[in-house]
Order: sequence, then structure tokens, then C-alpha cells
Amino acid sequence: MCHTLNIDQQVDHGSIALHNLPEVAYSFCCNCCCMVFNRSNTSSNETAYEVSVLVVSIISTISTSITIALIYKMNITGYIKLILAMSWYQLIYDLSYFTDGNDVGNYPVMYLSALGQTIGGLGSSIISNWIAYAVFYIIVYQRSFDIMKYYNKIFISSIIIMLPIVLLYSIGNIPENAHPQFEFAAGVIYFTVRVVSILINFLLVLFMLFMNYHKRSKRAVPTVAEQAINTLSKRMMYYPIIQVNSFIYSLFRICYAFHHSH
Repeated sequence: MCHTLNIDQQVDHGSIALHNLPEVAYSFCCNCCCMVFNRSNTSSNETAYEVSVLVVSIISTISTSITIALIYKMNITGYIKLILAMSWYQLIYDLSYFTDGNDVGNYPVMYLSALGQTIGGLGSSIISNWIAYAVFYIIVYQRSFDIMKYYNKIFISSIIIMLPIVLLYSIGNIPENAHPQFEFAAGVIYFTVRVVSILINFLLVLFMLFMNYHKRSKRAVPTVAEQAINTLSKRMMYYPIIQVNSFIYSLFRICYAFHHSH
């Protein structure tokens, strides 16, 4: 028998209280597991696929929640604030990951999940571009980038870029399948923006690595500052690599859903 737990979520400065996370996770797992296993017309392959997506969604949600909780315990600098914004976008993406790609039998849930994927996916990608640019600025101009000064503009830019796609998708899907061509156009633009974001991060990181190597090659022994910049430049490569992995898996889910719908 499936049931939903009623959880009072306490919010402190926009974060979920840590002591509620186990109950929320348990409730989410119960509902999603019931959704997966209580479907008589689902093949064993489809069930295995849905279980794998559910596991990924749960692990990602818990990991991102822990990351956000830990960040709030840190000294919030401009750089950390950008990572926090990216993590909140990622949490939106993680929470809607399972219910977006699977038929949950509830259109409002599927619609909100699709919005969550759009907002979370684009938001985290755009913020990662700003993080890469901030590091790029530091390496090229050899001076700090005042993230706090421009933070509001940076955050608003992420909203401005995703808003037309959200509106386009809403026009295409309110009511359900009202204008499929608009929904398709929103999907094409969404993936185009994500590809462009990945390319921007790769280009910035490669240029940073080149600049850093060029400067270090002039010295037999690099300075402490150059070593720190070198370490930061290498760490920036993680962003586009993770983006590529996420993007490929998203394409796989779309191809899988298309294959099983025909």
C-alpha cells in the first residue's frame, strides 16, 4: 500500500532544515517506488531503466542538498555565492529529474517537472559560465573580479536567458499538447543553449590553461600565486566535463523515450 507522508519543512534562509531531509527523502522514495513498481503494463527492461533513473535522482538530490547545507556553514564569498546559486539550480534539476522523464500519470506534475528541468538545467549551466569567466578574468588581467558587486546582474542574466524558453514551452503545453510545435522549439533552444554553454566553458578553460602554461614556462620555479592559479585552472575543467556527461545522459533518456513510444 502506497502512502504519502505529510512533512513540515522548516526553512531557514532558503535552506531546508537538515533534520527534515531523511523524512523528505523517505517520502520521495516511497512515492516514486510505488509509481515504478505498481504498473502492470511495464516490461522488465523499462522497470530496470526507471529504477536506475530513480536511483540517480535520489542520489543526486541528497548530494546536492548536503552540498547546499555545507555551503551555508562557510564564509560566503562572491565565488562561493555563485557556487551556491548553481547548487540551488542543480537541486531544482535533481528534484524534477525522475518525474520529468517518466509517465507519472499526472499532467501538472509532468509539466512542473519539465519546467524544473528547464530552469535547473539552464540556470546551473549559465552560472557555471559566469564562474569560468570570473576565473578567466583573474588569470588574464591578474586582478580580482568583484563578484559581489555584479552578483545580482549575474543572477538576473540567468533568468533572462531561460525565461523565453520557459514561456515558449508553457505556450506549447497549456493545455496539454496545445501547440506541439512550440514545445519542440523550446526543446531545441534548450539543448542549443546547453551546448553553447558547454562550448563556452571548454574554450575558457582551454584558454586559461594555455595562458597559465605560457606564464609558468617563463620561470624555472613558479611563484605561489602562479601555483594557485594553475590549480584553479585545472579544477575549472570539471565543470564542462560534468556538463557533457549530464548532456549525454539527457540525450540518452530522450532517445530511449522516443524508441519506446514507437
